[in-house]
Amino acid sequence: MLSTLRRIITQLDLEEKILNAGALVSLIGVVCPWIGGEWLGGTSVLHTGFGFYTSFLGLAVFLLNGFILFVTLSPLMGGPPIISREQRNIARLLAAGQALVLTIAALSVLTRVAFEFSRVEIRFGIYTSMIGSLTASLYAFLKFQEERRNIAESFFYHDEPVAKEQDRRERIDKIKEESIRLPSNDGLAPLTMTRDDKNPEPPSPLPNIVPNAPKVEEHPVFRGL
Repeated sequence: MLSTLRRIITQLDLEEKILNAGALVSLIGVVCPWIGGEWLGGTSVLHTGFGFYTSFLGLAVFLLNGFILFVTLSPLMGGPPIISREQRNIARLLAAGQALVLTIAALSVLTRVAFEFSRVEIRFGIYTSMIGSLTASLYAFLKFQEERRNIAESFFYHDEPVAKEQDRRERIDKIKEESIRLPSNDGLAPLTMTRDDKNPEPPSPLPNIVPNAPKVEEHPVFRGL
């Protein structure tokens, strides 16, 4: 039994552990003394959450926290799921919040009684139930918010195949390389002139402007010189 319980606890994440621990603490607080002292006629009284004028409230708090534990532990122990996974967090949030409200209502009743009868005192049990219900309510709200965030992320996130992702990266790298090769001046590639110092080429002679023109020394004016 202990090994099974240890295995179940290890399967829960931190928020689940704290949530169910808060419900368990609140449940234990109900069976602890809520009010005690000397009643009318000097009679000593000690009432738990199931007694006195707040017995109905204590019973409701006990059942609500037991419901939270049962919803969490039943599927882990091989039992049937009481509530679907989609509705589990909202159900636990409502149950924990209702238990907290009922515990505060019971505390207000006991406080009024303690003010009217000076020898009657409020005991630690109701404070334990209130702290446990408050903890369970807080972490149930956190789990509910986490579930809503996960639903939103899964709605907007699309998982791409690895091949498509690699192809997309290759295209991006290719575009980057082509953008680096492009010149910065009017989109024209710069002209580069190379010169081979080892084999210099002789300058080419100027072409004749007038085809078949006579040479200077053959001109009639220069023949007598």
